[in-house]
Amino acid sequence: DLHTVRSLSARFFAKMMRQLNDVVLAMQGTPDNPGVPPQPFFTMYTDISAFLKSLGTVFGFVTKDIDDKLHILRQHVEKHGYTSLQGMVEQEVAEKRTQSTDGGLKSASRTLLRLQRALEFLSLFLLKLVDTDGDSPSTLATTAYDATLSQHHTWLVRKAVRLAFYGMPSNRAMMVKIYGTEEHSEADQLQMRRIIEVIQDVHSRVDAVYTAHNLHALP
Repeated sequence: DLHTVRSLSARFFAKMMRQLNDVVLAMQGTPDNPGVPPQPFFTMYTDISAFLKSLGTVFGFVTKDIDDKLHILRQHVEKHGYTSLQGMVEQEVAEKRTQSTDGGLKSASRTLLRLQRALEFLSLFLLKLVDTDGDSPSTLATTAYDATLSQHHTWLVRKAVRLAFYGMPSNRAMMVKIYGTEEHSEADQLQMRRIIEVIQDVHSRVDAVYTAHNLHALP
């Protein structure tokens, strides 16, 4: 029933905020562009994937890629003992391994870049959901996709993704999936904005190392 959905939604938001706070706390204490620690990042991204799955199969193209990429990065961290995502990329740059395999594993730099692109899409989509009234979730997702992920996809993939977005829930149904009710409160919106802000901050911190080494075009 609606009460159960609302309760599940509240627990999800509370868990998501705890994980994001872990990332924020783990980044504190280093004044100059502190590194993003792998484990809180992985946990945060696992929850993001679960959130997208809860919205329906329409985001399957994103969640499958997220799960695959997280598995690869976990293997890199376990093998090399990286303490930050930026340090992981820096080491591959220093060893000229950003486009090579590592014991059968795809480059960590390339893999993380794909997650960065998905994070950019997600934060923009969520921001549009919070800030925009009237437009359908399908329209908002398409607009966010066209501004982010579509730039890295082939024409066939772009066509398939845009077609899949037509199957997204209505505004009301989407609000129930996210907030547990059609009438979300101001506190709900503030919580979502906080989630978006932390996601954007994490993305920005990691993105800086790609900008510094001109790695945004990694194949």
